[in-house]
Amino acid sequence: MKFPELPELSPAEQAVFYLVAQINKEKKHTVGCNHIMKLLYLADLIAKHRLGETITGACYRCYFFGPYSGEIEEAIVSLVEKGLLHDTPVLTNAGLAHDYTAGTTAEVFLDARKRAILDEVVSKFGCLSLREILKAV
Repeated sequence: MKFPELPELSPAEQAVFYLVAQINKEKKHTVGCNHIMKLLYLADLIAKHRLGETITGACYRCYFFGPYSGEIEEAIVSLVEKGLLHDTPVLTNAGLAHDYTAGTTAEVFLDARKRAILDEVVSKFGCLSLREILKAV
């Protein structure tokens, strides 16, 4: 089966797209920016320990709700602009949130070791609520 071709993507964009697509398969809750950010932080932390490098190439800093990376936020925005992620606004008690879904069935070509780490993070943390993920982070 031939998948649609993706445009050239940065490592952060590849990781965001792959992560969202994997979580969408088990969709039990919204997948917002903070959710993506924290899961990729965990994946990058594991990858740095196991592989000596991160998956995304992003830098993180302490922020109000845990680790934050401008590169990850830019990757999300870029993927939405390219039509590879769909952003559905969701009204919550705290205000307007986002629910991201993969906009195509195309596959990203990640190194098998990095893909395995992302799969591990999705398996362990992907179905958790943001509050539960923040406890883990």
